[in-house]
Amino acid sequence: MGMPTATCCSTPVRLVEGQRAAFRVLRHDPQHSDVTRRDTGTHYTLFFGSGVPDDPNAAQIVGYGKGIGPATCRVDDQNGMIIAPDSIGRLNFFIVLILARNGEAVGWKQIQLAHGSAATEP
Repeated sequence: MGMPTATCCSTPVRLVEGQRAAFRVLRHDPQHSDVTRRDTGTHYTLFFGSGVPDDPNAAQIVGYGKGIGPATCRVDDQNGMIIAPDSIGRLNFFIVLILARNGEAVGWKQIQLAHGSAATEP
């Protein structure tokens, strides 16, 4: 089942707790330059939402609770991997928005974190 997405945001990629996903950041230029690594000038900012229905404070830039934040949900630009936290606790899902900026070029991707048990559901 898909998730509705705001017009500002990308189609979410679903990651299960503890999963790693490969990624690349390409500049929208004629060469489609690979700017994944920070040493090319790319900066990453992670924005965390709560995954709680009707949460009055859904946008939390620094993380959520004790287990979801920049230390547990990581962008490994050296190896081109997004690393999901080992646990999202008792939440059904959790949304992370990854913003990448390289000079004037800006892009983003939504990540939907899900429980490990979700991998076995139909």
